[in-house]
Amino acid sequence: MNRIAGYVLIVAVALLAVVTLAQRAPQAAAAPQSGDWGRRWEYAALKFNLMKERWDWSSPTENYSDDKLRIFRALGGQGRQPGGVSYVDIATQAGQQGWEVIAVLQRDAGTEIWFKRPTR
Repeated sequence: MNRIAGYVLIVAVALLAVVTLAQRAPQAAAAPQSGDWGRRWEYAALKFNLMKERWDWSSPTENYSDDKLRIFRALGGQGRQPGGVSYVDIATQAGQQGWEVIAVLQRDAGTEIWFKRPTR
């Protein structure tokens, strides 16, 4: 992956996080409804390892290490071609399963996107 493509991916992920957090801000400002106090969460992470050029999806029930198209499809995505899947596509597919983006981290080894959803 060349440097410019890497920067474009980072900007796209950051934009996705900002949009997601902006949509959640009005809800977060409201007082918790009865029943929300005891809510339990489960967490997942999508990580891209720059050194190994490998993607990892980790959740309590699913663990995949593969290229991004296969992870997209493992999460139920359809219709994309190799090279046509981005972080945004995978995050959108995870969102359809109830996952919400809570953090995007840029580490030396690569990018991490963290998700949460109510325990099922």
